[in-house]
Amino acid sequence: MTKTRESDLLDGIQAWVEIESQTADAAGVNALMDHVAADFQNAGAHVTRTVGSDGFGDHLSIAAPWGGDGPGILVLCHLDTVHPKGTIEELPFSI
Repeated sequence: MTKTRESDLLDGIQAWVEIESQTADAAGVNALMDHVAADFQNAGAHVTRTVGSDGFGDHLSIAAPWGGDGPGILVLCHLDTVHPKGTIEELPFSI
């Protein structure tokens, strides 16, 4: 059975969601950063990582070559969550 692009996308989202990344848990945030950085690098993007400070997780800057020389798109986001570690057991990923 061949997987669809949609199922690949959902599998990727689930993998990210299931890495618990509570703001104060730098190790959890950085575990998610590792995964996100690898996914974007595997897709051909250039990833720059800046080490976090004051006990917080790292930051990523990702530049993608997609779209050529035209105007770019800026996307700002965060990868940490407010949920304490262990919440994934009570509120698992679902579709």
